[in-house]
Amino acid sequence: MKRRQFISLSLFTGLSLPLLNSRMAMANDNPNSLMIDVENFSVQDVISFLQALPLEQAVTAGQWNLSQIFNHAAQSIEFSIMGYPQNKPEIFRRSIGPLAFQAFTLWGKMTHGLAEAIPGAAKLQANDDRAALRRLIQALSDFDQFKGQYQPHFAYGVLSKQEYALAHVLHLNNHFEEVSLVETA
Repeated sequence: MKRRQFISLSLFTGLSLPLLNSRMAMANDNPNSLMIDVENFSVQDVISFLQALPLEQAVTAGQWNLSQIFNHAAQSIEFSIMGYPQNKPEIFRRSIGPLAFQAFTLWGKMTHGLAEAIPGAAKLQANDDRAALRRLIQALSDFDQFKGQYQPHFAYGVLSKQEYALAHVLHLNNHFEEVSLVETA
């Protein structure tokens, strides 16, 4: 085994084993939050899930409102087709980024700063939840129908369509940890 492969494997193992061991212990604390099944989904399932979302019952607990969350997720999906405005350094996209994505894949959960914009992305609009949700659904539909080559992820590097779909669902689920459904009067 080459030194580089050994270091990558060691780093991956060091990242993934604690994550796998704590997967169940770190389950979402909010039982009313939204979650998309990452084990068995299609992009059309995600679109149907979003179309059925009762926006009038959705509240956020984080720094971003629903519009910002939906627009942020839509940006990420759009960028997977047209390219990200800024990328992490190539060394990161060939080492740490893919290892992090592999760990998230094994874990079935992503974790990242939930109020961090995509580097170089336009400022998020925070005013129209329904329009932002329509944008997100359209981005998913465009992603699903896209026949070209997807652009490298700004941190994870080159991903297949299936890997990108999973990344987008993990990303949505991470943001949905701060969204709950409440009963309306």
